[in-house]
Amino acid sequence: MHAKLHLHMQASTKHSAWLLSAAKCVRENSLVRGSKVNLFVAMTAITAIASLNVLKHIQTIAIPNTLYKSQFRNTTEGPWSRDDNTHQQESLGGWRRALASSNQRVANAVIIGDSIACCIGPQDYGNVWTNSLRTYINLHYMQHGSGVIPVGSNDKLALNPLSPEWSIHNNTGQTSVVNFGPYQTGVGAFGGVFKLTGDADLTLLLPEKRPDNLVLYYASSTDSGAGILVSAERKALGIFGKESSPRFLAHTAVIPLKQISSKISFSPALASGSVYIYGAEFIYHDEGVSIHNLAHGYARSEAFGSDTAAQLAFLDKIPGGIQLAVISLGVNDSINGTGTTASEYRSNMQQIISYLRQLNPDVSIFIYDQISTRPGEAATLLPQSLIREQEKQLAQTNHGAYLSPLSRWGTFSVASARGYFSPDGIHPTDLGDRELASLLETMLLEEDDSALAMSR
Repeated sequence: MHAKLHLHMQASTKHSAWLLSAAKCVRENSLVRGSKVNLFVAMTAITAIASLNVLKHIQTIAIPNTLYKSQFRNTTEGPWSRDDNTHQQESLGGWRRALASSNQRVANAVIIGDSIACCIGPQDYGNVWTNSLRTYINLHYMQHGSGVIPVGSNDKLALNPLSPEWSIHNNTGQTSVVNFGPYQTGVGAFGGVFKLTGDADLTLLLPEKRPDNLVLYYASSTDSGAGILVSAERKALGIFGKESSPRFLAHTAVIPLKQISSKISFSPALASGSVYIYGAEFIYHDEGVSIHNLAHGYARSEAFGSDTAAQLAFLDKIPGGIQLAVISLGVNDSINGTGTTASEYRSNMQQIISYLRQLNPDVSIFIYDQISTRPGEAATLLPQSLIREQEKQLAQTNHGAYLSPLSRWGTFSVASARGYFSPDGIHPTDLGDRELASLLETMLLEEDDSALAMSR
C-alpha cells in the first residue's frame, strides 16, 4: 500500500506558486521503483503549504493527486455489501498483480473513451482526468513510456486541440483519414489513421524527458510498400515500414532516439506512395507502467465496438500486452439525434470487452460510468440512466469492475453548483476532472473499502 497524504486545503491565487513548488518537490523526489513516496520530502512540502494562513479555493492549476484530495473523498453515500467488495477486488486482481511486478516487466493500461477522456473541458490540459491519472501513477511507479499518442483525437483532421505533440504539414502533398483504428460514421464521423501522400509529413515533438526509443504505430495497405521516411532536424534516419497488404493491417516499428534533440518527422519515402500513421509511443524503460489513452472526441460506442478487428487492431501491437482496460463511453450515445439504441450500445460494449479478452483472457475490465450531463439527462431514446443499467449488467456478466461517479459527482444541477461543469453542460472543468481522476485513482490503486463502496 502506498503512502496516502490526505490533505484538505485551499490556497489563494497569490500563494499558488508555493503550492506548485511543494507539489513539484514531491514529484521530483518520489521513489519510482517502489510504491511509496519519500515521506521526508513530502512532509517538508506539506509543512510549507500548511504555513499559509490565507486559504481560498484554487481550481485551474494542475497538481499531483498526492497533494489533492476531494472534499467529497471520504463521504460514503448509498449501501454496499461485502460481496461487491470481493467482486471488485477479484475483477481488478490481474491489474494489481501487474502493478506489483511492474519493477520487473511492463504493466499497460488502455483507456477507451470520448472527448471527456481525451482532451476537452479543463483550461489546463494536465487536469484532464486521464492525464491526472497518468501523473499520479508516475509518482508511485516507474514510467515505462508515454503510452500511445494518437495523431488525431477529434473529428475530421483535427489534432488534439490542447496537446502540441503532433503537427501536420501538407506542403504540396495531401493528408486525409481512413477508417482504420478507432472510427465511426454518421454524426461526428472520424477516421483513426492519417494517410499522407506526396511530400506531406507529420512532425512529433519530443518530450523534455528524453526517451530511448519511439514505437511508431502504422498501417500497411496496397500503396504503402515504399515505406515511411523518418527524419530528424532535416536529416534522414532511415526508411521503416515497407510492408504492403491487400487490406489495412496494423504494424509497429521501433526507432532509436538517443541522437535526436527536439522533433522527428514522418513522410512517404516515395511521392507516388502513401503512408498510414496512427500514433507513436515514447519508451523510457524496459519495465514500469504505461497509460495508453485511445479516447477520441465525438466517439460513441460504435467507434470501438462495431468493427473491433479494425478499430482495436493496434491494441495487439502494444509491447507487453494489456493488463487493464478502462472503458468510459455513453454520453455521445445518449445525445438525441445519434440514434443509438440500448441494444446497440450493449452490443458494441460487449464486442469491445470480448475483443480485449481475446487479446488477454486475464485483462482486468473496468467500466467507468460517465458523468450525468445536461443532454444525457434530457435524452429520450437512450438516457444515461439506461446506459448505467447496461453498464452494470455488462460488468457483472463479464466479471468486470464498475464505478459510477454519480453519488459523488451528483446530478447535472448538483454538479453544476459545485463548479464541476464547463458552460456546454457536457465537459468537466478543471475541478470536475480532478474529482473524476481522484475517484478512479482510489479504485485502481488504493485497496480500501471506502473506494469499493463507490461501485454501486
